[in-house]
Amino acid sequence: MTTWLNSIKLAPKLLSAVIFLALVSATITVIAFQSIWRVSAAVESMKAAQERTLSAGRATSNLLSYFRHVEFLPSTLSEEARRTHEAEAHNELRLLFMRIDQLEKSIVTDEGRRAIVVARDALAKYKIAHDQIASISRAGDFNRARALTLEYSTTADAVRKELRGIEERAVARVHLQVNLAKAAESSAEST
Repeated sequence: MTTWLNSIKLAPKLLSAVIFLALVSATITVIAFQSIWRVSAAVESMKAAQERTLSAGRATSNLLSYFRHVEFLPSTLSEEARRTHEAEAHNELRLLFMRIDQLEKSIVTDEGRRAIVVARDALAKYKIAHDQIASISRAGDFNRARALTLEYSTTADAVRKELRGIEERAVARVHLQVNLAKAAESSAEST
């Protein structure tokens, strides 16, 4: 075997070595770029999932504040306090729908889209009850307004459940992407 190798002139040997090193270098470069692409894709996916988590958290905050202001309406409040709670309820509802619109743009699963539809439907029903509660409270029939508030209190739980599901799926996606990024990084380090 060595006689065959010894019989080849120096130029072809060098050329073969250079070609071999170029192929090894090209292979390593391709693997590195693939790893960089996977890490980059994971980072973008994590950013999107974190944005969904943040939007869902903010929507939950607006939701709870909205319901709190509506629940204050069937109380013996001064006219000024009642107007303040009514205005704040409308403002929180506006912010809530704005957050849901933001969430809807970033949702990537059918389950998430279904959750948005369920939340919107429940809020539309509650908005009707909210208007009735405000009207009845303005008329001074607090017992009837409180009963209506209690009757629709499960709506808050239903909407919160849907928003919580979106948050939990987004957090799970972040964890998945972190693990994928770590795997891609360790793959790149091993090559």
